[in-house]
Amino acid sequence: GRVVVFCTVNGTRVLAATPLGATAIGCAAVNVGASASWILASRGSGPVHLVCTDPGADEDVACAGHLAAMLRGEVPDSVATRRAIVAAARVHERRWRANVPADMWRGFVADVDVCARIDAVPVVLACTRDERGLIVMRKGTMP
Repeated sequence: GRVVVFCTVNGTRVLAATPLGATAIGCAAVNVGASASWILASRGSGPVHLVCTDPGADEDVACAGHLAAMLRGEVPDSVATRRAIVAAARVHERRWRANVPADMWRGFVADVDVCARIDAVPVVLACTRDERGLIVMRKGTMP
């Protein structure tokens, strides 16, 4: 009975562009394995399009590369993916740390630690688009 809100800046544009009847997966390092398993079990022979909402963000590219390797049946290097996510956070630090309050910065650092945990969450954020918008699929309603 609760409402869960998924907040994203760049992802919203991509999700809004999802065609009617298409499935969109919200994938991050924390759920990359579950997402790959779901895609492999659900896609049939259809194509999979990986979209980095910010292709200039090295953390997005690292996660997409990790997922792509899994979809090809390869074993990705989780240590390298985590390292890339943490390195990307350092780039963000150089760009904007001086412009945010210290408590906000501490929250960001803590968030990076959580976000870099590969396969920590066995959840798939799968949505399908209909005339109402993107609807999160629940067990039993997945295509």
